[in-house]
Order: sequence, then C-alpha cells, then structure tokens
Amino acid sequence: MTITEEALQGKGEGKSKGREKIFTNISPVYDVLNDALSLGLHRLWKRRVVSLTECKRGDKALDVCCGSGDLAFLLAKKVGASGEVSALDFSANMLSYALQRSVAKSLFQYTYFDEKPRDDGGGDEGGSGTIRWIHGDALDLPFEDCSFDCVTIGYGLRNVEDRAKCLREVHRVLKPNKRAVILDFNSPKEEGPPAARGNTRRRAGIINRFRNFCLDAFVVPAATLCGLREEYAYLKPSIADYPDGSTLVTLSMEDARFTQAEFQEIAGGLMGALVLRK
Repeated sequence: MTITEEALQGKGEGKSKGREKIFTNISPVYDVLNDALSLGLHRLWKRRVVSLTECKRGDKALDVCCGSGDLAFLLAKKVGASGEVSALDFSANMLSYALQRSVAKSLFQYTYFDEKPRDDGGGDEGGSGTIRWIHGDALDLPFEDCSFDCVTIGYGLRNVEDRAKCLREVHRVLKPNKRAVILDFNSPKEEGPPAARGNTRRRAGIINRFRNFCLDAFVVPAATLCGLREEYAYLKPSIADYPDGSTLVTLSMEDARFTQAEFQEIAGGLMGALVLRK
C-alpha cells in the first residue's frame, strides 16, 4: 500500500499514521513548494485569516495543525508581547522545522517544543508574542475549556480523521463569543438537485477542473523533482473528499454547536475560509 493509499484508505491508527508520514516526509521542502506553487499568494490568504479572527494585543491564540508555523508567526505579531500563541501539530518533524524558523527569525521572546503546554513566565518586552510549539492531537487538544481568544487552522481540517470531533474540540477551547477561522482548499460540489444546477453548478465545475489541472500539471510534477510524488499525489483525492462550504457550515453549527458560521471564498473560489463564532 502506498503512502497515499494508507492515508486515504487506512483504518483507525493506520490512516492517521499514513497522514503523519506524509507531513514528516514533506517538511524539508514544504515552504519552498508552497511559495513556488502559489506564487507566494498563500501568505496573503493567511494574513486574511488572521484578520478575520479579530484577535488583538494581549490575546491568547491557538493555531491547530500549525505545520511550519506561518499562521503562528502572524498571530504572534497580532497579539503582541503581552499575548501568547500556542501552535500544535501531530508531526514532530514539522514542529522541529517551525522551531528552527522561529529561532532564525529572532522575533519572539522564547519558544519551546513540548508534549504539553506549560507556564514559564516571561515579560512583555518586545513587539511579538510568545509561541509555544506543542506536539499534540487536533482531536484531543491538551487545553482547558474556554482557553483562547481565537483559533486558526490552515490546511489541517481536511487532514484529520474526524472533522466533526476536531470542530468540537475547537469550540471547547475557544472563549464565548470569540472566533475560529479555518483555511483550506474550496471543494464545491457539482452534483445536487435540479434547483442547485445552472450557474452555481457550472462555476463549481470550472473551479474543480482548474484546481485539478494545476495539481496535475504543476504541483505533482514539482513535488516529483523533490522525490515526493506520492506525498503530493495525496492532495487531489483529499480535496475531493473534503466537504463543500455549505456542508462545513452545517457541520459547525449542528454538530460543533457554534452560534455563527460563514464560508467565505478566497482566490476566486479556489480557497475558502470557514469563519466561526462560539
């Protein structure tokens, strides 16, 4: 069974391990490929996500499935020296790379990589917040209820085994009336009842075909040059399996019990931000 097959078709711990293996393998070239294949635009999309969180100076922020740390770095600047960011990921390799990036940037008071959050103290000097790098599970967040003023997930909800449970965990750790924002590929569905046909359905088809063309013509070939064809071949079927915006809104409100949920398209509909309020 290939890595992609294991990540998509495996059961229980096998599926989770398959996905963890993918992100372990791609961590050395993750940022380089993201910049090259999106022409750097992913950084603009992530800045928009942070602005949608409504987080401010002094806030406590959480980035789930933090990867190489892009959103965590942006959140740290947003919350300032009096704030704090917790950045959690299941891939130890990704976290190690994120920690290296934070040290190289020299932007933060201190950082550490740990299994569980801890309080080391720290002052309010400087202009950016503390980042805590945490090895953990998005389906079992190691935080108390109502701990954070905002939560972000960038390209992570698509990869967890139980999306509803992940959303419930985000709801649990978020403070009342605060926001969570989730960025990922937009996966509009072309099928549906006759009432759903017409321009909306045609537009969904255009978005999906264009995205798949880009994946087949540029993303996978570029990854192949880095010896990561199988790892990036996982993208296309994982996006096809990801719910569309309306389904994500319903899941967030009916299952995770958010009071508000809105899906905003980004980049002409290729990406989408799920904006939630507890």
